[in-house]
Amino acid sequence: MRKTTTFCFLLLLAAQLVFAQNRKIDSLKSVAKETENDSIRVEALNDLSWELSVDGKYLEAIEIATQSKELSEKIGFTKGLGSAYSNLGIVYYAQSNYPRALDYHFRSLKTMESIGNKNGMGVSYNNIGNVYSEQGDDEKVLEYYLKDLKICEELNDKEGMSVSYANIGIQYNEMKMYKEAIEYNLKSLKIKEELGNSEGIGMSYLNLSVVYEDLKEYEKALDYSFKALALLKEYGAKSDVGIVYINLGSVYNKLGNHKFAVNYSKLGLALSEEIGEIDNIRLCYENMATAYASLKDYTQAYKCHVKFKQLTDSIFNEENSKQLGDIKTNYQVEKKEAELTAKAALEKERLKTISAEEDKRHKIVVWSIGAILLIVVVFSVFLYKRFRITNKQKDIIEIQKHLVDEKQKEIIDSITYAKRIQQAILPAVGLMKKSLPHSFILYKPKDIVAGDFFWFESLDSPKQIFIAAADCTGHGVPGAMVSVVCSNALNRAVNEFKIRETGFILDKTKDLVIETFEKSGEGVMDGMDISLASITHIENVSIRLNWSGANNPLWYVKNEELMVLKGDKQPIGKSDHHQSFTTHTVELNRGDVFYLFTDGYVDQFGGPKGKKFKHKQMQELISSIFKLPLVQQSEMLAQKFEEWMGDLEQADDVTVIGIRV
Repeated sequence: MRKTTTFCFLLLLAAQLVFAQNRKIDSLKSVAKETENDSIRVEALNDLSWELSVDGKYLEAIEIATQSKELSEKIGFTKGLGSAYSNLGIVYYAQSNYPRALDYHFRSLKTMESIGNKNGMGVSYNNIGNVYSEQGDDEKVLEYYLKDLKICEELNDKEGMSVSYANIGIQYNEMKMYKEAIEYNLKSLKIKEELGNSEGIGMSYLNLSVVYEDLKEYEKALDYSFKALALLKEYGAKSDVGIVYINLGSVYNKLGNHKFAVNYSKLGLALSEEIGEIDNIRLCYENMATAYASLKDYTQAYKCHVKFKQLTDSIFNEENSKQLGDIKTNYQVEKKEAELTAKAALEKERLKTISAEEDKRHKIVVWSIGAILLIVVVFSVFLYKRFRITNKQKDIIEIQKHLVDEKQKEIIDSITYAKRIQQAILPAVGLMKKSLPHSFILYKPKDIVAGDFFWFESLDSPKQIFIAAADCTGHGVPGAMVSVVCSNALNRAVNEFKIRETGFILDKTKDLVIETFEKSGEGVMDGMDISLASITHIENVSIRLNWSGANNPLWYVKNEELMVLKGDKQPIGKSDHHQSFTTHTVELNRGDVFYLFTDGYVDQFGGPKGKKFKHKQMQELISSIFKLPLVQQSEMLAQKFEEWMGDLEQADDVTVIGIRV
């Protein structure tokens, strides 16, 4: 009976909050309808739009804000116009339509600046910072949040200062500067406690919960989440309560309490679906997919993962086209806004027509008909002449198109043949597999031909295997030409000059590459970055790995720990500070794995914010898959790369080599 009683109490509390919210909305509607003062009507409409957006009624909120905008323009009420722009920006932000939100917030900022309204300027700075935060532009986020904080301090606006401190704290957490994040959130909490702002205190608790979750201090995260939930439920902000539920689901997943994670994620999903917050719906499905998988309910896990993936793809595609809101909702919103604008324009035209003098209207009609007839005659003559010119131009264009198509075919054929030549310098994968049966090569050129190449050489006396992943200057045809020079230099260093130590091999290769390019007399600065390894078996017990790198590193897993060796900070080619390459020696045991790669994988742009993949994320991926068979590792690396890249263009050639000794 205790659970039932609690549930009934929550339903009653929610009903009371909704009733109070509806009373406030009804009151504002009444003021807006009955007042004869246009300025008061504008302020009531702006307050009404804000309350509707808080309640998740976005279509109605935009309709009311648009009415306020039209009336403000009509009576010249600049402050009301700025507030209307701000409300429109807030609603579009809530719908993830960031380009449109940013447009309205900049309009609001310009309007408030024109009348010197610092409070309104501060609000705009804060809102602009929020939009840039969603787009991952850390520098601009801090710039606008600090502008808002400066104005709040000038005005001694405690409430505004508390919001600014909170936003700055959230941004520092995004940047993984956790100490600063806690410091600013506590500053915000202190002011909110002084002001007795229950909703604000709840949001500060929520922000602190997120920081402690990222710090993996999950008990503290739960404590702050439940404090936030109690206050935000009392205030009745559906969006904020939904975020707390999502956060609780995430923390319980990390604590291993997956049933609780499912329950709280479902509560968050219900609220998020009710108010149409797509990104929060996506996060709920992500939490539930993780929880169900851990509970071995793979059917539900798969369903939730599919929905999470669909929503993620939807938001990502909308970012590329700068239409980030829900397509259906945006269509309805834009249609409603267009109807309101058209209605206002028709009303203005009707009033203008009524007030015009009848005799003047007749004269305008007569002159208009005459002008139209004259334009038709002139335009007809122009069209006839244009038609003749167009026919001649069409013939010329057809000839030029034919020539362009022929040239393009010649170019593509030449590049395709260049690919065959480049493939001839690459070692046969089958031959490598005989010497290194437990290995993989992930090779993804950006264009038809590549600046990346992999190199392999096996010596019998003594038994020694060389393998390398190299990245030449540029990609496409220029990079491929440089790769031929560099590959040839490696072959000469080992086979012609009989060099066996990796550092000396790179020294000689560098000399040969510089010598080749200096023959042109044009100061060519091209060259390559490389990761070169030499494998020698010692009495069938251990394996000696000699390695040298030019800018590129070596990663190897020994005793289930990922280790990193950094290459020398100089390329194979001309450089300002030349020094001999270092030879590193690592003793490996059977079953250990090492990886050679170029920078194409970690430099690929993608993910939800269009950022680089980076070394840290690749290290986490390698650490999670190194025990798997090498073929499966290659497939997972390729799959992760494609998922991260999404619809974006491949940034560079990609080469990753994995070898289990």
